[in-house]
Amino acid sequence: MELYDLLEEYNQTHTKEAEEKIKETILHHKNGSIMLAQINPEIGDLKNNAEKIIENINFAQNTGVELVIFPELTLTGYPIYDVLQNFPVIAEENLKFLKKIAQITVKTTALVGFAEKRDDFFSSVALLQDGEIKEIIRKPLHPSYCDFNDCKYVPKSDESAKIVEIKCFMSGCQNIT
Repeated sequence: MELYDLLEEYNQTHTKEAEEKIKETILHHKNGSIMLAQINPEIGDLKNNAEKIIENINFAQNTGVELVIFPELTLTGYPIYDVLQNFPVIAEENLKFLKKIAQITVKTTALVGFAEKRDDFFSSVALLQDGEIKEIIRKPLHPSYCDFNDCKYVPKSDESAKIVEIKCFMSGCQNIT
């Protein structure tokens, strides 16, 4: 059975048996495993978004996935528009949730998108590993078309980070860096 079929089975049943089949399949891959978690976060629903993230990290840990990657602004929801400027408490609260999420990353590394408050608000991603926030990367490029007018609400960053000997930039939507 292919991994895709196993994941479909798990999504329908959520059984331990389906989870074990996925774990067996993943363990056969010696070069590591990456899970992309498209969780459909809701704008401003930090608690529910955090619960979805935790559920996916737990699944990744139970099945032996080494890295789970979540979408841009997973905790706050996307697109964020002017929500952060009108309700700055959201940025403070999403950092509290991020710290709690980091604590569960014992066997899996996670990249989680969140809103970061510095002098301004940034669309950032946190590298969560070994129970803590190891690194924060700010988004360097923003789309400026249609509904995706991010540059009006959050500044771009020129920072990059070295993660596991690979230079990475955070990118979302159709921006390839």
